[in-house]
Amino acid sequence: MKKITLLLFFLISIALTWQTNAQSTINITTSGGSYPGEKWVSITTEADGAGTQVWGQGDGTQCNGSGLINENIMIAPGTYYVNCYDQYDDGWDGTLISVTAYGAVIGDNGGTSPSDGEDTDAASSCEGTAEEFEASFVIVVPNPPACSPPISIVSTPSTTTDTTITWSAGGTETMWGYEWGATGFVQGTGTTGSVMTTPSIDLTGLTPGADYDIYIQANCGGANGDSTFAGPITWRQPNIGDTCDFPISATVEADCSAATQNVIDYTTAVDLGPFSCDTTANNIGAWFEITSPASGAIKFITTGSMTDLAIFETCGSELYCNGSLPAEFSLSGLTPSTVYRIAIWKDSATTGTSDVCFEEVNCLFPTGLTANATGETTADLTWTAGGTESAWEYVVQVDGTGTPTGAGTASATPSASATGLVSDTAYEVYVRADCGGGSYSEWFGPVDFTTPATPASVPYSYDFSGFPDMGWTQAGSGNPTTGPTGTTSGWSTQNYANDAASSNGLAASVNLWSSNNQQEWLISAPIDLMAAGTYYLNMDVAVTAWNAAGPSAMGSDDEVQVLISTDGG
Repeated sequence: MKKITLLLFFLISIALTWQTNAQSTINITTSGGSYPGEKWVSITTEADGAGTQVWGQGDGTQCNGSGLINENIMIAPGTYYVNCYDQYDDGWDGTLISVTAYGAVIGDNGGTSPSDGEDTDAASSCEGTAEEFEASFVIVVPNPPACSPPISIVSTPSTTTDTTITWSAGGTETMWGYEWGATGFVQGTGTTGSVMTTPSIDLTGLTPGADYDIYIQANCGGANGDSTFAGPITWRQPNIGDTCDFPISATVEADCSAATQNVIDYTTAVDLGPFSCDTTANNIGAWFEITSPASGAIKFITTGSMTDLAIFETCGSELYCNGSLPAEFSLSGLTPSTVYRIAIWKDSATTGTSDVCFEEVNCLFPTGLTANATGETTADLTWTAGGTESAWEYVVQVDGTGTPTGAGTASATPSASATGLVSDTAYEVYVRADCGGGSYSEWFGPVDFTTPATPASVPYSYDFSGFPDMGWTQAGSGNPTTGPTGTTSGWSTQNYANDAASSNGLAASVNLWSSNNQQEWLISAPIDLMAAGTYYLNMDVAVTAWNAAGPSAMGSDDEVQVLISTDGG
């Protein structure tokens, strides 16, 4: 009897020890909203991130591994606090958080997007500081049930009508039951079945574009019985075009004007997800698959308002992204006879359609266009051939005119000199390839330049009433050795000495308030001093307190230099 008693005591001790050290499984899911990469979550033993951190996204360092998550976490039963952070400190932008354990919600920040109502972060990057904290809420983690439900249930469509459901065992069970049906079905009315050994099932004959739910239950056997049902897990069976894995097969046409169009219907299109050039939600559109032509260049033609586009070499490997496409857009440099996946979408579109066509470009537009004024009425232009062409046309026109509608000036070399221009005038340049036989590329441009002003003769004066004009310019960086750079600055037109009654009228004014080493340049029009003689430079200067008319001393760390250039620069 003593042996039996000792053996029973030993078994009871093991059972009690196991129960004491048992870990529960919880799930944290963050979803929706905008700017997902800013969100980060931790679990601590005290509110507002205090106490001991028992879990954190990534490696546990604030902001590491930030982004939306759907993660199962092993944790001892007890009371904890879930803490929500945002690297911009401007709230979670509509993103929600839900913490569940064994099918029950144990915390969700009251169902609202975390925010502390403040935006005091001095920088947009993550500093790992307390001011990036947004919200904290309590969770009570229960003891694990005798038969734990399955976890990590995932639906992976293999075709538009078939999918594979996989999951992980909640414990050591090797049998499961399931029930599935159209989203929203009442349990007991769905299709049921059971699975042994392998935690997966294949569902076939589904409807493309339809939404489905599935519940899965562990069968632990013996005294442990069955678990509660995990779920519902919802998935959408894709239509062709809904995902990168199931794209619409499209042809690169020789002439889109005579081709059948590919149609995106925004009333039924889905959210394609974030892209590098558009990280927000509601990118509504479709995926296409094309084989690039021998030229490696394609024109994308769409109808309706502006759309966005991303090109992938393979799913998950983005090659190019443009978040503001015009109705017609060309792209070169693709590998000939190579399959590419293309996503085309509109932000938050819910109605209407877009016709989409892909057209081969055989006459490639030039690139690398440069334009530099060489005098008051001349400029040099250069560009790089887009393909094997040896003839081009270029247009030099007043800035803002827009894409040329007619022919340009012919050139047999990838360079030209523009003459007959007007001094002190902003121009734009376009160039296109002439591939022969009446075939031209699209216009490439614009590239802008400004001709210098004609040197003024003396006597000369300037009253700043229209600054910057009449050859006067400004710059916001540079030093006395290298000269000015840039085209904007802190200079503006104000009343002289902030005095509306001053006889000097208007003046150029700059506020020297910052400690960040301002370099504010005021650059005059060129003045012709070629004639022999003695010349005098006269300036009226005032130093005042900010927005005041009375005189003031200049700061000890401020200075004004007057520099004279004899070469126009």
